[in-house]
Amino acid sequence: MADDARKKLQERFAKIGERALARIHEYRPDLRDKNLEETVKILKAEASLMRSAYHRKKRYPLLDE
Repeated sequence: MADDARKKLQERFAKIGERALARIHEYRPDLRDKNLEETVKILKAEASLMRSAYHRKKRYPLLDE
């Protein structure tokens, strides 16, 4: 019983992951050769850099002039 439920959840999340990856590849074709884990790692790193740049610009506005 528990194994069946676990298997259904794994299949469901696999489908969600495939759809998410396909959607990411629409907007970022340069990531097509990466798997889901590598893609997520890259996108998280880019988001972190963008956040830090935003906050740096907000805190020190004269540095960008």
